[in-house]
Amino acid sequence: MTVADELDPPAVRAALHGLRLPPPVELNFQFVGQFGGGVLWLGPAPNRELLDHHATVGARLADAGIEVNPLYHPGTWVPMPRCR
Repeated sequence: MTVADELDPPAVRAALHGLRLPPPVELNFQFVGQFGGGVLWLGPAPNRELLDHHATVGARLADAGIEVNPLYHPGTWVPMPRCR
């Protein structure tokens, strides 16, 4: 997961071109959260495969000069519950 104020789709596409998707990753969801406007989301428990893939995507975006919110940098992002 990543968040940015602005993304250039062609730049992101180029940065991630050729990225191999990992084999299916088993996810365990620990909680449900809600953003304003009634958007619900599921909070996965981080596991090695998920964190490794997140690090790979983050490195490719950084190498391409694509700025993302620092709260979602690899090694920083940990889903936190905001349940209502």
